[in-house]
Amino acid sequence: MRELSIYIHIPFCVRKCLYCDFLSAPAGRKEMESYVNLLLREIEKQSIFYGDHTVISIFLGGGTPSLLSGGEVERILARIRKNFIMAPDVEITMECNPGTVTPEKMESYIASGINRLSIGLQSTEDEELARIGRIHSYGDFLEIYELARGAGFGNINIDLMSGLPGQSSVSWKKTLERVTALLPEHISAYSLILEEGTPLYVNQSGYTFPTEEEDREMYALTGEYLAEAGYCRYEISNYGREGLPAATIRFTGREAITRVLDWGHPPWLTTCAGKIRRTMRPMRFVWRAGNGGKCRYLRWKSRWRNLCFSACGLCGVWIRKNLSVFSESPWRKSTGSSLRPLLRRACFFGTRAGLR
Repeated sequence: MRELSIYIHIPFCVRKCLYCDFLSAPAGRKEMESYVNLLLREIEKQSIFYGDHTVISIFLGGGTPSLLSGGEVERILARIRKNFIMAPDVEITMECNPGTVTPEKMESYIASGINRLSIGLQSTEDEELARIGRIHSYGDFLEIYELARGAGFGNINIDLMSGLPGQSSVSWKKTLERVTALLPEHISAYSLILEEGTPLYVNQSGYTFPTEEEDREMYALTGEYLAEAGYCRYEISNYGREGLPAATIRFTGREAITRVLDWGHPPWLTTCAGKIRRTMRPMRFVWRAGNGGKCRYLRWKSRWRNLCFSACGLCGVWIRKNLSVFSESPWRKSTGSSLRPLLRRACFFGTRAGLR
């Protein structure tokens, strides 16, 4: 049996962050329910092409997947199990943001088989969070982290971001110190990129950003500090705590016999709205254990097999019919422009013959 990984895109959020150019926007319950119903049909529709594949990982990303009800998440995963062959140790990851998760939702995540959470924090400094339009505080993050641990999650990733407006090496190190003290299994540390059309890009003259030299200092500090704290880089922006058993690192592949899942290697089935550039990266840096316990970097070219489907069929129709959900969001009020150009750039349609 060939291996397959599934990415599910949930294009909804409470409010667009000022740096975000992903396909996501605020929406009401009616739009979310409509989208989920079409998503369920799309999963079943695409499954006929993958009868000879075994699903080894599922990733629910967004947007903010945790905006969905616990029941909706359970329905999505149940539909995948019904239509695909699942590996016994399949890893199921879900992104969630502080302020969108309740104890009841957390219990339903466990019940539905989710065994890895990726929590968006970005910074432990409330002032920095406010400048980039996050809806939560550091205290809100701590609540969701403790809630996840209490519910039984033993595999958690925390997303961080350097190069933020008003951020310094001192405040960035403070964020790293606070996060590593929590001992998450994974840490993703990205550098801010000003994407054209986002509020931060449009209004960048109104912010004070770190200089290029300061940004390089923070990048270097990230690797050095996390290495000292017992985290090894296994991908360009991702770090994992050393000594974890193989069962907790299936998705990221940090073990003696490593297989990091490149976007498209092994094949990914991407259902619903997503970004082609997120599924066709030309090169990845991965980590393999061994070699005396030291980190070693491997490189290979992505192998694109025309097996990624995004915004195809029924869900593509949903996106086209509901463009107003996105274009009438607070994004327009923040930037004075429409989200439509970003949506056109973000969507693509897949067919058995290729992409169009």
